[in-house]
Amino acid sequence: LRCCGLDAFPRRPADDAAWDAARQSLGDPMQATEEYDFIIVGAGSAGSVLASRLAAADGPEGRQWRVLLLEEGPTNQTEAVADPDRPPDDKSLWREPLNASWVAGREKRTWGYATGRGLGGTAGVNSMIYMRGSVSEYEAFGWGVEDVLDAFKAL
Repeated sequence: LRCCGLDAFPRRPADDAAWDAARQSLGDPMQATEEYDFIIVGAGSAGSVLASRLAAADGPEGRQWRVLLLEEGPTNQTEAVADPDRPPDDKSLWREPLNASWVAGREKRTWGYATGRGLGGTAGVNSMIYMRGSVSEYEAFGWGVEDVLDAFKAL
């Protein structure tokens, strides 16, 4: 985060309260009847790809990994949600905006951005808009285009 000028990732107190309520409603996690090799929280773009790749891969002794993918948002979105000309009206698909603040030179900047809920996360409500970023951003992390291009093509 410091590379972006952020001291800490923005947090929402309501999220902490929601996690606490969910944890209490689930009861004692040690009494769960299912076991998983991986539990992925968030079925956004990254979580969905990760869960898919893990579930398709063989684990120890050639058995498939058992993967649990958790998502707080709705699972019944229609394709009409992905309208490139306007964001969805359904407020249940959006989370309260996060506000990130950073300093650029002597100027303090703040950017508020809303994130999507449900399968696909923010990509599911912003018409799957996808960008690779600029070459200079990757170079700042010590990566060349050739280092990340294969990963983008695999998506």
